[in-house]
Amino acid sequence: MKINPLPNCRYDLLLARLGASVLLLVFLTPVLHAQQANSTKKIRVQPNRLSKKIGSAVNWQTDLDAAIAESKRSGKPIFWYVPTLPDTFMDRKIEIHRYMLAGPFSWPAIIKTLNENAVCLKTPPTRRQQKSYGLQTYEFVEPGFVILKPDGTKQSQVDMLTTLQPVWINELIQQSLGLSARVPLYSQGAQAAWKLLAEQDFEGAAAQAKLDLAKADVADAERVELELISGMAAFRTGDHQQALNIWKAASERYPNEPLAWKASAEAQLIGPFARGFEAHRELPAEVMTAGIESRGSAAPKNVYTQQQLQSRSTQFLLSMQGSDGGFRDCDYDYGGTDSLGNVHVAVSSLAGLALLGRHDRLVDGAPELKKRLVSSVSAAAKFVSDENNLNKQDRDEILWACAFRLRFLLACERSVDPQIQAVASPAQIARMVESLEAIQSKRGNWYHEYSNPFVTATALLALEEAARAQHSVDSKKFAKGAESLAGDRYQNGAFPYVSAGRKRTNNPNRDAKRSLQIGSAGRRPLCELALFQCKKSSDQQLVAAVKASFEHHKALAKAYKYDNHTNNYVYGGFFFWYDMRSRCEAIKFVADEEQRAKFVAQQKALMMGLPEVDGCFVDSHELGRVYGTAMALICFDLLESN
Repeated sequence: MKINPLPNCRYDLLLARLGASVLLLVFLTPVLHAQQANSTKKIRVQPNRLSKKIGSAVNWQTDLDAAIAESKRSGKPIFWYVPTLPDTFMDRKIEIHRYMLAGPFSWPAIIKTLNENAVCLKTPPTRRQQKSYGLQTYEFVEPGFVILKPDGTKQSQVDMLTTLQPVWINELIQQSLGLSARVPLYSQGAQAAWKLLAEQDFEGAAAQAKLDLAKADVADAERVELELISGMAAFRTGDHQQALNIWKAASERYPNEPLAWKASAEAQLIGPFARGFEAHRELPAEVMTAGIESRGSAAPKNVYTQQQLQSRSTQFLLSMQGSDGGFRDCDYDYGGTDSLGNVHVAVSSLAGLALLGRHDRLVDGAPELKKRLVSSVSAAAKFVSDENNLNKQDRDEILWACAFRLRFLLACERSVDPQIQAVASPAQIARMVESLEAIQSKRGNWYHEYSNPFVTATALLALEEAARAQHSVDSKKFAKGAESLAGDRYQNGAFPYVSAGRKRTNNPNRDAKRSLQIGSAGRRPLCELALFQCKKSSDQQLVAAVKASFEHHKALAKAYKYDNHTNNYVYGGFFFWYDMRSRCEAIKFVADEEQRAKFVAQQKALMMGLPEVDGCFVDSHELGRVYGTAMALICFDLLESN
């Protein structure tokens, strides 16, 4: 996430005030775009003196044999935190590790529980240990932990910890260690403020924290906890800069407190709360068994109804929006730091689409929510329409920004609300059409880091939607794009990961190996739908594409929550919701009502098994929970429109 661009602000003074760290280069990428070309250079955060201390209050050991020896002497089980595996392809390992250190391992109650009741081990397993304890890549998706008995045998494990709801994790750790007495997570004096924050009463939480801080007999540990709440409340109301200031000041005021180290990490935007992974909200009692009756931070089955998921997801998105309308939790920088502005425009467009879908389905009732949604959608539309938020020199991620913002503005144009309709002028949409057409390659395809059929399909669907809404689209460019995509399709309906060359595409008898059929099943519905909309496919081919995506869903699901490509069929966690949304859109255009209804039921069943403990969604740390949650909401809306 980046600091919101501040109008009429001296950025040189801002840099000086916040320490002039390299970190701010990431935050201020919109300001730097004019000075950058298309670079793949990654500028990532270096923790400051206090942030480096996150997680250090736990009495960690780093050698398994020594931990087993200590466990035998003390009779205590081993709590083995596994930050990563030695042969993993997992990206951003250190960032994910910091989320755990600044999340669960910064709470005093959890620190006390671990230090008093377990031998604490923090180390990746060796390859021999991987085999002995069943910690194989993809079978164990980091981060997570393993509980070992004093004799060194494995008792249990928890992996896929993506949503770090601290009350639940506190309970999970105590259950995993077999403790009967429960230690509450929050200090007594901060309980009232935490309760208001969990109820999503952010203004009330800030007021209560201020009231409690005014008391004379508050200990330092409790004071920093209340300051943490104050920053969280400010952040959730969109004032990200105020939140950073509060956290930074608190960390410097109480430098010896573990929660102050957490506050420092949050102020640097490397903590789990600022990135959207630490959720503070009330949970149903049934959710507290997550991690034991479900895998990792996934909610146990049938805890939430679809309506509850949509409501909770909507509230989460609203709480992550910056004051300028943008959503910046995503740190997907494969295309370099200079591409982050375009990534944020793309994710903000998807979040706007999701919130717009919720707004347009609120027929009666909930006037305050509807008013909030109008304001949020309008702000998001303004943000993505501002050309200053794009890096037009970037050639890695600009496609997503151009395509998704066009589809978002087109959806605003047809909204049931005149206020939202007003944010999408014909001139704005025309400019977005032109910007998408302008990045088409000479061969006719589009690219994201490389030329591939699924981004060409993404562009074609956006342009087709614009044409259908009576906006001017260059018919020659559109036809050339359709021809390029059709040339990528194999005879059996598969699509390659990278667009094929001319000679290869002109062979009508091409057929794909089974591995490519499985590997392209996720992207196949999107590509086939684009060809269908371009009059180069049939309903039978569209149905076949959707069927194939369901048939081979397990290959895609294996990559779920994995922050890179797996070695099976080149799927990656960051493709999961992208392919799920694509499948939902393809289902919408299946002509046979009975077949479509079957697809809808099948897809909803899959989605209802995916919510996190707090009722939101995710597929990768890099893309973030705003992206995953927005995509899930869009999927529900697409299925409901059938």
